[in-house]
Amino acid sequence: MAETEGHQVGIVMGYPCQPYFQSYDQKQPPSFAATAAAAAASNSGWTIRNNSARPPPDSYRMTTTQNHAELDCSNVTTDKKNLMMEALLVLFAGILALGFIFWRASLMITDFRPPKFEVDAVTVYPFNISSSSHITASWNISLFIENPKSISFYYEDMKASVLLKNESICSTMVGNLFIDGRYEKGMMVKANLAASSVSMNQTVAEAAIAEMTEEQAVSFSFMLNVIGRMDPGNSDEKRKRMVASCEDLKVGFNTNSQVGKLMGSPIACNLRIYKYNME
Repeated sequence: MAETEGHQVGIVMGYPCQPYFQSYDQKQPPSFAATAAAAAASNSGWTIRNNSARPPPDSYRMTTTQNHAELDCSNVTTDKKNLMMEALLVLFAGILALGFIFWRASLMITDFRPPKFEVDAVTVYPFNISSSSHITASWNISLFIENPKSISFYYEDMKASVLLKNESICSTMVGNLFIDGRYEKGMMVKANLAASSVSMNQTVAEAAIAEMTEEQAVSFSFMLNVIGRMDPGNSDEKRKRMVASCEDLKVGFNTNSQVGKLMGSPIACNLRIYKYNME
């Protein structure tokens, strides 16, 4: 035991360090506890504790616990984010599924959706009304039929007629037609009608001759009777009888060629719809 400026200084006993490459069968250095016990036996007034058995300070335990707590909170936050992302994905998938269902339901239309009819062009040649009220004429009419949006339609038993001053001059069967609404918006239909020495009302004949003399034009009307059927479906709700009336088709005639052409822009037809009756 040595004294320095009135204080006792304990002698710390150590053991020389061994090279790190010594083998395990060589003698190992004594433990710190054994060294401390030997020092206590040779020096009185000193109490040396076995620091290896001393528990860690409270501050260290608290710090360690806090670190573990922070790590656990981080994991909980990550789990919450993952759960939120999964919930959003499920919600988004549900919205897409509902949208698809509504879209498919919109295609399965139960009520009748009528098409549109429009006269795009008319050519008349020849055109002659005799003094005996007989008419000889030929009409070439271009009719555009437009389907309802994204709906396929069957047009059956189409019958076209030409009227002069509300009097039917001639009629002809146009036939049947199918327009696939998935690929086509509509279709142009040609109707060719001819009258050869057809007798007509004298008053109507005189009115047509007067109009031709004054204006070099004659007003006609075109009518199309058709059975319309939506596809798919054969129910009465999807099958109707339709009458398209295209009135006041004013056809002007060239004095030199005597060929009449539709004057003005294309004319939309009025559509009347009736209940289909098979009888």
